[in-house]
Amino acid sequence: MPFPHYPSSLPWEVPAECFNRARLLRRRSSGYLELPLPGLSDNLVILGEQHWRCWNRRLNVLMLTWDGFRKDRNGLCEPVPCVLTGHHPYCRTIVHRVHASLNERLLWELALQRQGDNGAVLCWPEGRTGT
Repeated sequence: MPFPHYPSSLPWEVPAECFNRARLLRRRSSGYLELPLPGLSDNLVILGEQHWRCWNRRLNVLMLTWDGFRKDRNGLCEPVPCVLTGHHPYCRTIVHRVHASLNERLLWELALQRQGDNGAVLCWPEGRTGT
């Protein structure tokens, strides 16, 4: 039970793969994303540069916020420390599943972008020998 009352904040870590994929997808798009969460019906995550928000559309309430992302990690494989705030009692039912669900959605979105990428294959210059 991470949130004894609401709103309530606590130190948190976003898994590296989730944070890195969200950052990459935000940079490739407009910088602001709204993503529904697979397996967590009615929940929508809104990803911004400085904060993330999880909104429940059915209840029409803010569930969770992530703020204060620290970028001073030693490598891309390290989780990103932040402050997680719970805003509604129902957030306790999703808080431990939201990163996995968001990561699944981010992978799907990045795969869609790759399908639309019309990159070109560059050939090795003719007449040049390998090294």
